[in-house]
Amino acid sequence: MATKLRQTLFGNTIQVFSSDWTKAYFQFHEPFSDLAFTLQVGKGGVRSIQMAVQGSIIKYLLFTRKGKDCNFLSLCRLSKLDQDHTLAAVLAGTLWAAGAAQKATICLIAEDTYVAPTPGYSGDGFSERLQLFELSDKEATEKFIYDHLQCFKGEGCHGVILFLYSLIFSRTFERLQKELDVSTTHLLQPNAGGFLCRQAVLNLILTGRASPHIFNGCQKGKSQEILHGVLTRSDIGYLQWGKDTSEDDRLSQVGSMLKTPKLPVWLCNINGNYSVLFSTNRQLLSDWKVERLFDLYFYSGQPAQKKPAHLTIVIKPNFKNVSPLSTRWCYESDFFNLLIKNNYQSKCGQFRCSSVKDPEMVRLSWVMQGWIRLLSLCVWCPFQESRMLHYEKEFKCP
Repeated sequence: MATKLRQTLFGNTIQVFSSDWTKAYFQFHEPFSDLAFTLQVGKGGVRSIQMAVQGSIIKYLLFTRKGKDCNFLSLCRLSKLDQDHTLAAVLAGTLWAAGAAQKATICLIAEDTYVAPTPGYSGDGFSERLQLFELSDKEATEKFIYDHLQCFKGEGCHGVILFLYSLIFSRTFERLQKELDVSTTHLLQPNAGGFLCRQAVLNLILTGRASPHIFNGCQKGKSQEILHGVLTRSDIGYLQWGKDTSEDDRLSQVGSMLKTPKLPVWLCNINGNYSVLFSTNRQLLSDWKVERLFDLYFYSGQPAQKKPAHLTIVIKPNFKNVSPLSTRWCYESDFFNLLIKNNYQSKCGQFRCSSVKDPEMVRLSWVMQGWIRLLSLCVWCPFQESRMLHYEKEFKCP
């Protein structure tokens, strides 16, 4: 079991997790604070998993949790007990979805060692002591995780790794083998002395399936090989932008299944930095009238961020120079006339606040399907203040 697990993760049995992985666990910020609903996120590859779970936490608190207020203020009023129940519910729900809503397998560390290191297998001190618990009821899964929550949120517990192990065992090796393709034979890739998650891990958390790509359905690669993308619309979306990404590369473009999720929560990948963008209004993706004026909140997970960025966005379409049948707004080839208040300076769709030193760069791109549909976004924005942004849709060359 340990050998197969290592092969699935690294593609071999020699490599072991780097220190940023072994130290990572799930820990909320202080209760009853502006960031009470957010996780403290680490560095390296674990950040993507923690941020994907963060998106599920926001989804649960705003749209799934019963008997509670569903607004931004309610997110900041979480007690420590609320945080524990939320984390247990989110981890259980993710594992239950990975198990095709039939069962969940939870992986914990026992005292006894079950696997002895061999010349072809490098031990890490805890993967050889795994104990599996299989549950066939979602509520029982949530209760089990809640009873053992310290195994996921305690310092030194390897909480993120145990969650990843539980995801793999819940999905099963057989399903993973069918869902992965020639482009992705294992789930982690080496990077700067550590390991990054491949897209299949993030899609498994977001959709319940380990699809290796972000486009819709299946497509043929450059060598005519069949590549597996996202098959169904997910509750939580995914957006990405990279400075080296070519718009002509169809395989790197996010498909509509992830761009327009069922709920207005997006995991964002901006040049490899993960963050979460969300709205508290469930109707944002289903009622075009809501899209004219709406609020967005952005959590980057950076230590300097003391509260989520609050963006109030007004969209004023101007179709004098563009056909309403246009299928998207292309950030790089089209330009927005941005009417921005409060010391913002604009140039070709980028904006930043000149009154704040070293604001974190977040890049926003807007995409349109039929009429105006929010699908993707990034922004130069200081996180300490709320801003009103006015967008006038006009295409003008700079």
